[in-house]
Amino acid sequence: MICFNCGNDAGNEYQCPYCGASQSAYRMIVAASNRAYNEGLESARARDLSQAVESLNRSVRLDKYNTMARNLLGLVFFEMGLSAYALREWVLSKNLQPQDNPVDGYLAIVQSRGVLNRLDQTTQKYNQAIAYCRQGSTDLARIQLKRIINTNPGMVQAAQLLALVLINDGKYEEARKVLSQAARIDSHNPTIIRYMNSIRSELKDKKRRRRTRKNRRADTDFAAANELAAVPKTGILDIIDRNGNGFINILTGVGLGVLVAMFLIVPTMRQNENNRTSNALVSANKEAVSSANNIASLEKEVESLTKELDKYTGMGDLKTSYEKLLEADTAIKDGDQESAQAAIAVVNEKLLDAQGKAIYETVSHDIFENAAKQAYATGSAAFRARRYEDAITDLTTVVEFDPKYSDGYALYYLAQSYENTDDLDSAIPYYKQFAQLFPRTSRGRAAASKVEAYGDTVEPLESEADAAEDSTDTATGENNQ
Repeated sequence: MICFNCGNDAGNEYQCPYCGASQSAYRMIVAASNRAYNEGLESARARDLSQAVESLNRSVRLDKYNTMARNLLGLVFFEMGLSAYALREWVLSKNLQPQDNPVDGYLAIVQSRGVLNRLDQTTQKYNQAIAYCRQGSTDLARIQLKRIINTNPGMVQAAQLLALVLINDGKYEEARKVLSQAARIDSHNPTIIRYMNSIRSELKDKKRRRRTRKNRRADTDFAAANELAAVPKTGILDIIDRNGNGFINILTGVGLGVLVAMFLIVPTMRQNENNRTSNALVSANKEAVSSANNIASLEKEVESLTKELDKYTGMGDLKTSYEKLLEADTAIKDGDQESAQAAIAVVNEKLLDAQGKAIYETVSHDIFENAAKQAYATGSAAFRARRYEDAITDLTTVVEFDPKYSDGYALYYLAQSYENTDDLDSAIPYYKQFAQLFPRTSRGRAAASKVEAYGDTVEPLESEADAAEDSTDTATGENNQ
């Protein structure tokens, strides 16, 4: 055994032969560290990762040079999805035992297969999900956490947070499935056990309430059946007298009833039937007229609904809108402008909550601003190269985003591009708009002259503040074309 004091090999002696330090207490500490390591190893084999972490932490606290315990602790952390903790333990193990350390293989695998980048992205997504939860955007948090679990099924923390979000939304069955999958990784995790107990209690209460309502309905039906059963029965001997007079009276009554039915009831029934037939015919005519009116009204309603539906063509539902919004946000951060535009086009802004709309406005503004910047660069280059058709396509996108973009040069170049293609009907409105926005510049006055030469007039803007902004001649930024 290596002496803790001088670092020499003391062998099996209880006192170091080199420095004379007593090894008894040190041997007890090392033995306790090894026992904790063995306990952690058994817990890890039984998939009780929380207990394994506790035992292995105790082992490395007792003996920091116990690299086997530290390496196993890193493996347990890695299995639980805690990659940062795992790397911390492996780096410490490498520094404490530079030679003959199996941790070299762990680090090589992590670095060679791009695992670090994937784990870093997973950590960022998990932190973003926590931020969504704090902001109250549980829909975005739930989508983000499901993606994390699909990428890294062993991340127990993500499963716990997803279960908590589902419990908060009242989706207990779905939360129980998520926790059951996490329990396969860490079977005795105290947080998972606490959440599962809470879910079982809530489901048991729901089942008890359903059983109570069912029993109440059964009691009501049973009482009604008893009331029906309590009706007294009357025998045939109680109806018919035992003497012959009673029987004769019955036959006489039957005959009189038949005569009354033939001469009074039957004619009345026929008359009623004729009246019902006449009324039914009148009602049928009215319904036919009403049906024609209803058909015309329904056709108008269908036309209106069709126009309303056209507004949402190509847009997703609530879940798809949140997923595409999250995808657009990620694409913007990664610099993928094309993917961001494709994703934001599917988002249905009307279905988002307040937080979702705020994110949508920020993301869409960034997307359109980047698109306008790129379109202005290509459009202005096409204008200088006299490729006016290409310039019109790109500069129209810029002007729709902001007519004052680049001090109005996008608007002015667009008007000149139409003029150079002999399309004055399209050029004059843009000259007129430029003259209104920049009336005190030389280009603004030139644009106004073109409008007046065309037979139109330029009406000044009502706000004096807008006119004051244009006091600087825009000719300082670009060469006249």
